Amino acid sequence: MQKQLAKFPVEVEGLSVSFDGKPILWEVDFSIAAGTLTAIVGPNGAGKSTLLRALLGLIRVDSGKISIQKNVAYVPQRCEIDWDFPITAFDVVLMGRYGKLGPLRWPRKADKLAALAMMRRLGIEDLKDRQIRQLSGGQQQRLFIARALLQNSDLLILDEPFAGIDMATEKSLMVLFQELTAEGKTLLLVHHDLSTAKEYFDHLLLINRRLIASGAPEKVLSPENLQRCYQIHGSLLEEVAQLSKQKERGLST
Repeated sequence: MQKQLAKFPVEVEGLSVSFDGKPILWEVDFSIAAGTLTAIVGPNGAGKSTLLRALLGLIRVDSGKISIQKNVAYVPQRCEIDWDFPITAFDVVLMGRYGKLGPLRWPRKADKLAALAMMRRLGIEDLKDRQIRQLSGGQQQRLFIARALLQNSDLLILDEPFAGIDMATEKSLMVLFQELTAEGKTLLLVHHDLSTAKEYFDHLLLINRRLIASGAPEKVLSPENLQRCYQIHGSLLEEVAQLSKQKERGLST
């Protein structure tokens, strides 16, 4: 029986997040269509990683509605990983099957063969016995992508997958991402390089505390949107803070 895919694997309405009373995201609305490659772009401190964590239920949100399909795989930033942990590359990838095994069950031969096949697809099968610290930045990124893909999820969320890797590795990962969307998977990731955003992605979310624009790259990356997002950072922070105060007083809906 063919799996039924959600038309919009991610839908967000009125999402607001704050830390210690300071607004981080304010009234964010967007939806992501199935089978698309979407990037969240914006300046440092704009709330991009916070948005991902909110979608995954990893942090508390102040208000808003999040609808996200259940079968989702997450690739965190590389800086969040303990690379000194005594585990091999193969064992990390095999962890992608643990969620389907159930309690007190060990990986079967089929699970191990599937992990090796996924490592082969990503060009890291020959690294299977290495401790993860021994891998290059690009190899480490492929490792956790392989783990995510082994979960057989239709939605992949990646936080800065191109950080700390060279351009050749970035290009090869983009080929993989495009192959995955061609297979019907939906990818949502944080990206920093505006010079490649038009080339790489089907859909962009331009964010700086608020959603500045959402849609096709050529539409989102207009001079007006970029100026508002990147050149008046202080004004946007002031705007969000003022709106937050108004809502607290019951002046804003």
